[in-house]
Amino acid sequence: MNTHLEPYPITTLAFSEADLVIRSSRDDDLHPVEEVMMAVLGELCPPLAGWYLRHPNAFASQFFGPGGQDKSKRVFYTVETLSHCVVGSGGLIQKDSSNEPDVGELTTIYLLTDYRGLGLGRAITCDLVHKARDIGFNSLYLTTRVELAVAISLYEKLGFAAARVQKFPNSEKSISLEMSLE
Repeated sequence: MNTHLEPYPITTLAFSEADLVIRSSRDDDLHPVEEVMMAVLGELCPPLAGWYLRHPNAFASQFFGPGGQDKSKRVFYTVETLSHCVVGSGGLIQKDSSNEPDVGELTTIYLLTDYRGLGLGRAITCDLVHKARDIGFNSLYLTTRVELAVAISLYEKLGFAAARVQKFPNSEKSISLEMSLE
């Protein structure tokens, strides 16, 4: 893991004010973070939760990033309560190290229900956008689902615009967004 890529102090403060800790993820966070993702998708997007159940190894590639990626261009955060219960996450990976090495991809930005509406999703996303600039990405990409309208609205407010869907091109529910960082 990239322990030197910790959340910015302003992000840490936002979470501490909600009695939460945001930190760089460790390998052993894989399953707790996956449980958070499945809980959120089960609530907001059951078809996608079902897809992950049918593809049990898919989440690990989002958590660890694609094979061949530059490890210094991977940032992944775990959000937990003061009693160490994982309640959220957010990640930045290299989209495609071979064909698009300067494109970052936001992934797995999730918060359990009780932690939404506090500005924490915005805090994670803004932190990751700034990290992407610091790392040297030229642009950011993400894929989400139409059912996640609140997240889509946030991304658009932050400057993301519609992009061609690359990950699930045959899905009428998938949408992709991108942002130039130059």
